[in-house]
Amino acid sequence: MKKKAAIIFAVTLTTALAPESGRMGHVNAAADISAIISHTVIVGDSSGTATADWNEMLERLDAAIQEGKGRNVDYVAGSSVLVPTDIINHLAGKNATLAMHMGNGIAFSVSGRDIHTVDYPVQITLCEESDIPDEVRQSAMEGITVIREICIREKESFPCPINVHLSLGTQNAGRNAVLYYYDEFDGALKQQGIYRIQESGNAMFRLTRGDEYIVAVMKGYTVEEGDALSRIAVRNGISLKALTAANPQITDVDSIRVGQLINIPVR
Repeated sequence: MKKKAAIIFAVTLTTALAPESGRMGHVNAAADISAIISHTVIVGDSSGTATADWNEMLERLDAAIQEGKGRNVDYVAGSSVLVPTDIINHLAGKNATLAMHMGNGIAFSVSGRDIHTVDYPVQITLCEESDIPDEVRQSAMEGITVIREICIREKESFPCPINVHLSLGTQNAGRNAVLYYYDEFDGALKQQGIYRIQESGNAMFRLTRGDEYIVAVMKGYTVEEGDALSRIAVRNGISLKALTAANPQITDVDSIRVGQLINIPVR
């Protein structure tokens, strides 16, 4: 991915939790976007609230923990960050959040409320280029608008849940941000989660491991009486193949139900 100028934005987050998918370490958030956790993260590396000094960050984090009001501590990490095990355990169970600003409109956060005791540090290094094969990307993303790729060098489970915060543009407000991860064992992109993009153009996903990710933007549609996938595809000017690829939760193309939510690829 090419580097772009850092974007500064405020994200008011609503985290959705759902059971893990078939692959260990990935959480499928597509089934439920209900509010479970809410907090605000300021994303950017020059907002005036963030510090690039590790010692100052520790002091602020300790003060936030003492306050116990869920305050965020913003740390400018750049393209790589390593949070020591003792710091994570110090935050564990506390009502405070460490927000790590990576630049280019992306941040990762760790909430003390999501942490139990951990045995190893949080390490995140963003890669310049994705390792997803072109043929896999082209096949899975046919007719789908891809607006973000996230490549994390450390392909391993995180010691605790990590939230990734993204700026996807106000023009996409109200649409669905759909997160895919690359399963190198199956050689395929698999849908992991869905987040309704806020009016500010921001979205968030919960991650449990480092990996190769793609974020696509789609319209949301609720199935009505008399609908069929083929008719929905025609009405939206896309192929049935593209529509089914955008909705892996539909295992039988001839069986959809009224009220079911469907992703419509945005041209």
